[in-house]
Amino acid sequence: MGVAYIAASVLLAIAPGAAAQSPRTGSDESLGFADVISISFFMAVFFPVFVVLLAFACLRLFRPLDEEPPLADTSSSEWSRRGSKAGLDAAEIAALPLVSYRDVKQHRTGDDALECAVCLLEFDDDDALRLLPACPHAFHPECIGLWLEKHVTCPLCRANVL
Repeated sequence: MGVAYIAASVLLAIAPGAAAQSPRTGSDESLGFADVISISFFMAVFFPVFVVLLAFACLRLFRPLDEEPPLADTSSSEWSRRGSKAGLDAAEIAALPLVSYRDVKQHRTGDDALECAVCLLEFDDDDALRLLPACPHAFHPECIGLWLEKHVTCPLCRANVL
């Protein structure tokens, strides 16, 4: 109530002075008492409001990632089925196609050897590789299995495996 009373009395004090002022002429460009009070009142009211709104916008924009809701394309039944687990289950990992490195090497244009990006070992001709359907990357089945238990993306390009 005290702030409202002060604001009302300041406005009442400014209003008669503002109405009685005549247009300024020529070189008399100084600010009057009413102008200073008006600017002070404006700054005292609107500047804190601006700062508070800016703070809320920054807090919303830079909130931690764990507070964000699930993605819109994920159905609620799938989200509840997975719970807090982020990776794939064993059946989903086993459903990913297996190919032989010998077959992959035939389709490769370069002469350099390929390696598993998870364990960093070069592939042998008799190795079986698990191929990710969303991207052209292949890995040892054991290596990518461990990765996919905790993640649903390719470890190289981050393409969604599902």
